[in-house]
Amino acid sequence: MKLSTVFNEDFQDYKSQVLQFLNDFHLSGETIYDGSRNILKQKKVKDKSFVIKYFKKPHLVNQIAYKFFRPSKATRSYTYAQRLLQSGIGTPLPVAYRNTYSWFGIQKSYYVSEFQKHDYTFRELSTMEDKSKRNKILFEFVEFTHQLHENKIHFLDHSPGNTLIEERDDKFYFYLVDLNRMKFETLTLEQRIQNFARLTRDEELIQVMSEAYAKITNQNQTTIYDMMTSTIRVFFEKRSNEKAFKNKLRFWEKQK
Repeated sequence: MKLSTVFNEDFQDYKSQVLQFLNDFHLSGETIYDGSRNILKQKKVKDKSFVIKYFKKPHLVNQIAYKFFRPSKATRSYTYAQRLLQSGIGTPLPVAYRNTYSWFGIQKSYYVSEFQKHDYTFRELSTMEDKSKRNKILFEFVEFTHQLHENKIHFLDHSPGNTLIEERDDKFYFYLVDLNRMKFETLTLEQRIQNFARLTRDEELIQVMSEAYAKITNQNQTTIYDMMTSTIRVFFEKRSNEKAFKNKLRFWEKQK
């Protein structure tokens, strides 16, 4: 088994203990997420907290692909984080990544970042009682997304849980997480509006975001609203159909 680790020397004072956390990942640290494809754990080292995202063993084709043809999810998370920071886009500071390989392909990978304190994610906005504050966050979030696009960053997982929001001095700061799916390209207006599609079906939020986007980009608000509602409807209809198909498939498998 071959092991490859890259470490950000800006965190040199924490290196030995962070690497130990990597070595002992399955035995130590606080689990903050445990899903079918990855696990997140957090651990304090001296005066800082670090998060390790463990990407479970991929399917056969990607085992080969991530060894010979394209970077692993952990490698992409680390390099994309660096690229975001160079563009002035918030994301938890990248600390390290590790890939383990067999002769055949990748087996496991890990991405380490500094823990980013935050007060909200986008998901909480639909239930926020203070509408004035909510609308201020939404406007600044749309500005943040526009900044992404102006920097030719197409964040493919722009979904409710993937932006951390920190409130500080009556301003809001945004940090992207779950970074391994991005494209770096010039976006058309249609692509820019489509990038909001995963975020919400809440009519109030859509109205505020469309107004904010129209104001920021000097576009016609009705046009932006119609584009945004259309692309959101198409996305959620497609997702609903996919879920229905998977449920039917599971049903027939159970009948066998």
